[in-house]
Amino acid sequence: MLWAVANTTCRVWSREARRAAGTAATSVPAPPPDELSTAAGRSPSGVQRHLDRLRGEGALGFSVDFDPRLLGYDMTTRLWLNVAPAHLRTVGETLATHPEIAFAAAVTGPSNLVASGVFRTPADLYDYIDRRVGPLPGIRSMETAPTLREVKRLVPALP
Repeated sequence: MLWAVANTTCRVWSREARRAAGTAATSVPAPPPDELSTAAGRSPSGVQRHLDRLRGEGALGFSVDFDPRLLGYDMTTRLWLNVAPAHLRTVGETLATHPEIAFAAAVTGPSNLVASGVFRTPADLYDYIDRRVGPLPGIRSMETAPTLREVKRLVPALP
């Protein structure tokens, strides 16, 4: 499923575009340009040109959500890391570049960085921790929480 992700605080968003983005945000998935044009009070071609401009300026992007098991990735795991503050940005940005990591964020609490990883097997998770995460600077501790059963996601999970 394709999802539109908008940064509506970006200066390139007009009042009409914000109104259309609000309409898109309440629709699953986002409506086509002709429906957005009605919400924005603009022609479909005008909306399409505006969407192209927003994408070109980095104010609008697209993400694809899918069930990783369809591609043989049977193990999703949350990684909770406690990272020294001086290394938090570096570790977070590094994790975000790893193809195994679907999500990474700085958080508050006992851990200050959380990531969601997608792996084929437990051995792949072990290798990832050992070879990719272990060498990163400033990691004080890490906990993993493999997902036993997923009950909700953007795309319906397989039975």
